[in-house]
Amino acid sequence: MNKKYRKAIIAGNWKMNMLPSEVKPFTEELRPMLPRQKTCEVALCVPATHISPLRRSLKDSRIAVGAEDVSVHDAGAFTGEVSADMLTVSAALTTTRPILWSVKRRRPCSSTG
Repeated sequence: MNKKYRKAIIAGNWKMNMLPSEVKPFTEELRPMLPRQKTCEVALCVPATHISPLRRSLKDSRIAVGAEDVSVHDAGAFTGEVSADMLTVSAALTTTRPILWSVKRRRPCSSTG
């Protein structure tokens, strides 16, 4: 990879393994482990219920916040789905880093596309 033209991105998500109340202790433990120099961009993509607490916890950090998933639909009767507009408005999400329909999610949701 030519570092002059491309920036490395390290992004992670945590599925259903943490409660919103566990976000702050996690980020306090994570911050010292990250390199001080800006050799890459770091992003945490979390469930919609965790975005606001994560943004508060990372307020003075260079770690970006993203959504773990976003629906392909703008609106409608799609139980459990979260639209891009819902993320933007309700979580004050200013990043453009959703993880879209990972392979692990396709199988349980009977998705083939």
